[in-house]
Amino acid sequence: MIGALKDNREEVISETADVMYHFFVLLHSLDIQFTEVEQVLAQRHQKSNNFKGERKDIKEW
Repeated sequence: MIGALKDNREEVISETADVMYHFFVLLHSLDIQFTEVEQVLAQRHQKSNNFKGERKDIKEW
């Protein structure tokens, strides 16, 4: 997100709204309920050793 690179909170909120809108349109077009996504997220949260490794700060990319 470009807003995050610029440390612009309002732009991040706006970009997030855009992404979420398109995400929900896609889910709807595929007849996928958001609760199905929530279930997957809940399962991932329960996993132990789900460490993805050290991630670089976005400003260092």
